[in-house]
Amino acid sequence: MLKVPIRPVLISAVIEQKKEALVAKKAGGSARRKHVELLKSWLMDTGCGHDLVGKRDLKNVLVKLSNAISPLTFNTANGKTRATEQAPLFCSELKENIKPYVLESTPPVLSVGKRCMEMGYSFVWLADQDPYFVCPDGTIVEFEVKDNIPYLRAGAKRCAPKPGPNKQSVPCAAAVGDLADSEPVIKDTGDPSGAHDDGLTSGDELVDVRPKKDLSAEANSLEHRISHRFKNPHCDSCNRSTMKNKKSHRGAFADKHEPECWGALVTGDHLDSKRKNMLGFCGEKEAFTILDTFSGLRHIYPTKTKDSVDTALSIQHFKGDREIRVFYSDNSGEINKACKDKGLLRDGSLPGVPKTNAMAERNNQTIVTKTVACLLEAGLPPCYWSFAGPCWCILFNTDCTYGESPWFKTHGSEFKGLRLPLGCKVTYKPATTKLELGKWDEPSRVGVFAGYRLQSGYSWHDEYLVWDLDDFIEADLSKMATHVHQKNNRPHITKRCSLFQDTLSFPLKAEYERLNTTLEGKKESLQRHSDQGEHPLDPPPPFDENIASGGGLPPPAPDGGPSGADSDVVVLEPIVAKSDDKYPPVSIGQAGDKDIFRGAKGDLVKLDKNGRPYPVREDGFRRLTTTRPVGMEPEAWDMMRGYNRRGRNAAPKDVPPASVPLAGVRQGGVPPLPASLRASMA
Repeated sequence: MLKVPIRPVLISAVIEQKKEALVAKKAGGSARRKHVELLKSWLMDTGCGHDLVGKRDLKNVLVKLSNAISPLTFNTANGKTRATEQAPLFCSELKENIKPYVLESTPPVLSVGKRCMEMGYSFVWLADQDPYFVCPDGTIVEFEVKDNIPYLRAGAKRCAPKPGPNKQSVPCAAAVGDLADSEPVIKDTGDPSGAHDDGLTSGDELVDVRPKKDLSAEANSLEHRISHRFKNPHCDSCNRSTMKNKKSHRGAFADKHEPECWGALVTGDHLDSKRKNMLGFCGEKEAFTILDTFSGLRHIYPTKTKDSVDTALSIQHFKGDREIRVFYSDNSGEINKACKDKGLLRDGSLPGVPKTNAMAERNNQTIVTKTVACLLEAGLPPCYWSFAGPCWCILFNTDCTYGESPWFKTHGSEFKGLRLPLGCKVTYKPATTKLELGKWDEPSRVGVFAGYRLQSGYSWHDEYLVWDLDDFIEADLSKMATHVHQKNNRPHITKRCSLFQDTLSFPLKAEYERLNTTLEGKKESLQRHSDQGEHPLDPPPPFDENIASGGGLPPPAPDGGPSGADSDVVVLEPIVAKSDDKYPPVSIGQAGDKDIFRGAKGDLVKLDKNGRPYPVREDGFRRLTTTRPVGMEPEAWDMMRGYNRRGRNAAPKDVPPASVPLAGVRQGGVPPLPASLRASMA
């Protein structure tokens, strides 16, 4: 029997605990120390607005890196460097938890400007003296200067915090207004000879001709109230007209709402696709984005509407059986109702100030830009965004290149499936419900990768989404395509999928570039979509020779007309509507008019956005081929169509009475009656 019961643990966690215990044993302390203090020297830099640390300094010290909520790009001497991780450290001299960005090669840097402008520090460096910090609590921390560079030495007595005096004296140059106290100012009387001094000494003539401004009195003066050129804090009009929002600093939200576990803080927002060609395959014109700030797990849910029902379903699918403590969003009514229905606590941003909802807005921007990049790489038009967005989110959440992935922080294990980009060429086993294979056909097919099928709780059950390559034979890949023209809204769901011949290729990319980046392709796309007006599902207007030849005018005279000088001149008289006709002629209409006109043949027409007339009814709706012509009786129209309007309401035909079945004969599966029962009934 085992002395210790077996329980599931993560191997990485056990190794990390052993490393911490070993470090604590060598140092003679405890490995459960909350803060990590590892660097002995910090460079105090006034030219960098962020704290930095190099990977070389963290090499021999056990520190668990975390993904940065706001990754930054730094311009260094070696070019641009991307920082996506932060190291949680502690500075005992400043009594501060710091999270510097981790770069490949950089000295440990503490930002002076960040602490002075955002954290309440004061930086003082007098002539021939060592600089020092005046901390927010009033203590003083001095720095060591080496080669004219200030350093903070961790553990040094010189850099230990010291209590500061209540008053700080800083030498400075004398102001102009202080000259009256140090040097006398002789009033100029205009007589340089001094004949009219009346025996007065220079000391009696001290007059300060520079009046000191009284802001309170100036606020009511005529000079200030004329233009309000300079803001006066005592002027009510100045204060009310220049009132601004409270200044927000970078990282202020993260400092106050630093999550400690999954679901401690989740944020979300809506995206709207207003253009018709931005609709998804199933008519999705909205999308709901959601982000867990602790793990970095994010996703986009295409929806037909942004109501509370779709929002609540998206939140429930994202969290599953996990708990969400606080949901942060803007003051959208749909999100408010969805959180109320799910019993979630919601914190709202300040209305009209997007900066207070910056994390959700940044998440939207990231998902949109990366989704567009996936569509361009795959060679798919914008209407495929409902597949590209979720596919990119899964690929981002399963990326463990820079440490533990958001998928690992959510589920406790890394993603076990294949990470394939959208639109790549794959080999898959098709679903038997969508494709019937012959007895001698190969069981695998070549297709185009469409993404992953997720289950509730943002879990994955080894299911891939794949389009068959044959589905794109007649597919429209131009940017003008909409969801109406596509037939790939239901891809194959399969568990067997692999990269085609172990080579990454995008079979739709060449045709996409031809249709959208060449002149011939653009002409082809424009010709294909030229008949698409505001109603792409309606049939095109019928062809009219008169309209095609003269735009509503009568056809030209036939050959063999009058000869002579006037034989080449044909006078065309436009059709003029009757004086009592309430519909104007179509010749005076313009493209896109919503008015009803009288056509060349006397019928009612409208003009589409290309200026082509199409027949309509008196109520303005399009007249189709199944519409009964004006003046024709309904019965005659039904006879032409072969439709019996009164068939349903006609009297029933004479039906002979049903014959009584013989006794003992089985009718319609009913067993025969017993002989005793038949005798009693007789």
